[in-house]
Amino acid sequence: MQDSAALYKYLNRGKLGKLKNDDYYTLLTDMVVDYYYVDSLNASINAQLDALQGDYVDGSIQALGGTFIPDANSTLRFTYGKVKGYSPGDAVWQYPVSTLDGMAEKDGQAEDYVLNQEIKSVIDQNPKAAEQPVCILYNLDTTGGNSGSPVFDADGNLYGLNFDRAYQATVNDYAWNSSYSRSIGLSASFLVWYIQNVARATSIIGEFKIIK
Repeated sequence: MQDSAALYKYLNRGKLGKLKNDDYYTLLTDMVVDYYYVDSLNASINAQLDALQGDYVDGSIQALGGTFIPDANSTLRFTYGKVKGYSPGDAVWQYPVSTLDGMAEKDGQAEDYVLNQEIKSVIDQNPKAAEQPVCILYNLDTTGGNSGSPVFDADGNLYGLNFDRAYQATVNDYAWNSSYSRSIGLSASFLVWYIQNVARATSIIGEFKIIK
């Protein structure tokens, strides 16, 4: 690519050029060039997808035989639903609320799931802490950009923070199903618990109005 060649020339000019025989600098140069290549490739793919968006909408209208709820990307979203579990398979039920006990139970079961030692220590010292809610499931939609969105209860109190969706719901960008479309949020009570017991930033708690 001409862009890559130009980038190599830029990175190897002047004082930086004296490092061109350094293995770490060579690695860094290659990584920067690859990053810009992947970034430009991604932009090209997104441009093609954007151009097809109109066809997708027309096809959706034709398939559904009329109007449908549109995407709300880049706009403020406000919707409502219920905390609700679901069944991802035969004889399997995912409860709508997980707890610290579940976090401890999963510790080490997967290579990338290792429980924070401070949390483990607090649980060991206070067995009742195992009952602390951690995550919640609710029958709403989640897509890219929703992470961190507040989840309120019916009275407008902060109930949680949205951050993911159930595995079966990854198709939600194209189809939504009441039986398995579930979003995942961090319980606000866990956030308060963590600040108090793990981060020990108790001064922040004084700024909250906590409703039991």
